[in-house]
Amino acid sequence: MFVRHLGLLFILLQAGESFGEETEQCQPGFSTDTYVFKVTRKILERGRVLGKVGFDDCTGRRLQAYSAGDNRFRVAPDGAVSLKRQV
Repeated sequence: MFVRHLGLLFILLQAGESFGEETEQCQPGFSTDTYVFKVTRKILERGRVLGKVGFDDCTGRRLQAYSAGDNRFRVAPDGAVSLKRQV
């Protein structure tokens, strides 16, 4: 009898924890609204990585397909922003 009550108590405690905790919903999007990469003129050469952006699509994937929207820049699947040509 005691074992049965102990098992029931354990189940109720587990259920209470899951009801009491609010799980955060994933919000897909970039890790920040704005990215600023401070660079000097000397390093604005083709292929140079300027910085990295982060995007979470709530699937757990590490690599994403990015479109820079500017033909002077390339964004790699890992988020690294580099120059396509000398600026």
